[in-house]
Amino acid sequence: MRLSDIRCIRLCQMLMYWSWVPAIAFGVTLFSLVVKIPIEEDTIDQDPVIGDDYRKYKRVVPWRLVPGVW
Repeated sequence: MRLSDIRCIRLCQMLMYWSWVPAIAFGVTLFSLVVKIPIEEDTIDQDPVIGDDYRKYKRVVPWRLVPGVW
């Protein structure tokens, strides 16, 4: 096997694995949102200025990101 063939094979392998990078990034982003949103909501709920208005808003709009799901 020639060196150019090996380089071509390595390039193809790198491109195959690259397709997993966006999937992993999506998973990390989704996980961070699932953790972050409840923390932010609790912080807003405890705010003396807008806490009451935000609790009213949450009763009207129960979904956080995806209507009917979460």
